[in-house]
Amino acid sequence: MNKLFIKYIICLLISTLFISHASIAQQAKEANNLSALDVGQAIPDELWDAPIKVVNDPNGKSTINLKDYKGKLIILDFWGTYCASCIQNFPKMEQLQSTPEFKDRIKILAITKEKESKINSFFSSEVGKDYTYVHSVVEDTIMNNFFPHRTIPHMVWILPDGSLFNTTSSGEVTEQNIRALLSKKNTKMAIKKDLEYNKHLFLEEEVNLNDHFEMPFYQIFVKGAYPGLPSQNKFWKNEQGKAYGRQFINKSLGSIYYSIASELFEKKGVSFNQNRIINRTSNKYLSNPLEVSKLPYKERILNTYSYELVVPKDLADSLYDYMLEDLNRYTSYRAKLDNFEQDCYILTSTSKNNKLQTSGGKYEFNFGDTKQFIRNYPMVHLVSILNSLQSVVLPVIDETGYTGNLDMNFQNVNNLDLLKADLLKYGLELRKTTRPLMMLIIKDK
Repeated sequence: MNKLFIKYIICLLISTLFISHASIAQQAKEANNLSALDVGQAIPDELWDAPIKVVNDPNGKSTINLKDYKGKLIILDFWGTYCASCIQNFPKMEQLQSTPEFKDRIKILAITKEKESKINSFFSSEVGKDYTYVHSVVEDTIMNNFFPHRTIPHMVWILPDGSLFNTTSSGEVTEQNIRALLSKKNTKMAIKKDLEYNKHLFLEEEVNLNDHFEMPFYQIFVKGAYPGLPSQNKFWKNEQGKAYGRQFINKSLGSIYYSIASELFEKKGVSFNQNRIINRTSNKYLSNPLEVSKLPYKERILNTYSYELVVPKDLADSLYDYMLEDLNRYTSYRAKLDNFEQDCYILTSTSKNNKLQTSGGKYEFNFGDTKQFIRNYPMVHLVSILNSLQSVVLPVIDETGYTGNLDMNFQNVNNLDLLKADLLKYGLELRKTTRPLMMLIIKDK
């Protein structure tokens, strides 16, 4: 994720500005009497005529009506300042809106429930200043009543004839789909129907468990992204705090393997990291799950999965063993934990002089482009960082025996030679050798 996004999101958690508007309060009161629209329904006059507060209006207006765009293909883009993927979609939406073929025939209108003051602050920030072309509704209540949803981005398509065509994810907003609708041709778009994501996966209603009805096992495994659910993990835990149920929604298969293996390794007292994966399959994404997010939309959703398993509470200790068995059963791969002689790096001390000892202070680390350092963190944290670096492709094992916290500065951790040189300055050597190690091995069936 872009560092500016991270910085901005942190700032959001620290302060939020609030301004009240009597007209918007009245608008919200009236909106409570409005009903959600179904696909195929005509947009009612109440929505066409409702006054809508906006920012960044190309004509300098502070209030508009949806009827200003009647007769065009209207795409409503529901977003929020906390939604990085929403913001990353803005350039694509602007490019489509500006395309000569579509410019006068479509209207892409961003919509947020957030306060005008907060949105203006966003567009004045380091992150938002690049998106001041975004014409956005603010402090919305009416649109959300007609087009309710739980997750964003959320796209609503209104045809030139004034009827609701579809609700989709942002990935369906393409030149091909827009061109087809403007030409009145058939187009296949995946409908985004939001589900309650605090329940068991794909159960419309939560199961009411009682003395006469139990659900000792619940299992579902689905390939393909579901646009009406967020990407998330969820646990169900027993009275002792142990997970007897685990849910993965819209995750790459590699990330699911990673999570399961982390739990199985921990149960055996071994720390797991990406360098403990041996991928002997034709699917490179199993050992590089983050790469899936960089794929084009259509290819990305085909590499996305949802999986949930719930076992009896007294079998909580075996949950992740069952989960690995499930993946072996339902996918084209077979994975297991195994011990054997493995190439690795060992981190050892070259000097008894304590060059690592921290001077205390704030716990922090930074591995950006200009500053790379670690302050007042334990050795286990350094080893975890080393195992996450692209420059270090083998498992790193700590054999320093160092127990205190440390301070270190680096030139460039993504250059293995420079990294080794920096470690030597602190009396540490990163040396390649062979050790018997537990590994996660994934093979094609």
